[in-house]
Amino acid sequence: MASRAAADIEIVRLRACDDRNAVTAAVDRIFFESSATQRFADAEAKARFRERWLGRYLTHHLEHAFLARDAGGQVLGYIIGAPDDPSRDRLFADLAFYRDFAPLCRAFPAQLHINVAADARDRGVGAALIEHFAAHMASCGASGLHAVTAQASRNRSFYARHGFVQEGSCLWNDHVVVFLGRRLGREGAPDV
Repeated sequence: MASRAAADIEIVRLRACDDRNAVTAAVDRIFFESSATQRFADAEAKARFRERWLGRYLTHHLEHAFLARDAGGQVLGYIIGAPDDPSRDRLFADLAFYRDFAPLCRAFPAQLHINVAADARDRGVGAALIEHFAAHMASCGASGLHAVTAQASRNRSFYARHGFVQEGSCLWNDHVVVFLGRRLGREGAPDV
């Protein structure tokens, strides 16, 4: 499944890529480049961080992973997630904020994780990924999408531009995190 997005951006399923090792390396590069955490005690701590925020999706939810590529095949960004309520999934039990957000997860069950390469931002890549993913999750039967991020995070304005509204907040690891939700209609558009 591939679709054309803005200008010369193509959205493709990660699992459909022939060059999976190169693609995964590009996703890892974008993941670490975009992360608010830039320093790790050692390689093991870096690997645990990757597993917590990206790896579990690649291992358990690869069918819900999409890439944005340019005409030359360069990976510009990615989006990955799961259609099911994470507050009821043992895979996400280490993220205690999902216990606090359990009622919200029932209304907005599909979770997402998105990042765009620094040199590809402000070109419509993130918007194309979000809209493609929203339509995909709607086709999976999800009633809504959510993202959880730090209250002070710069990405909140991005989510707001794409129909996400703050639905709740809680304290996690001495930081306030917010639950941003977007209702889905039949085509993945915000349900108004």
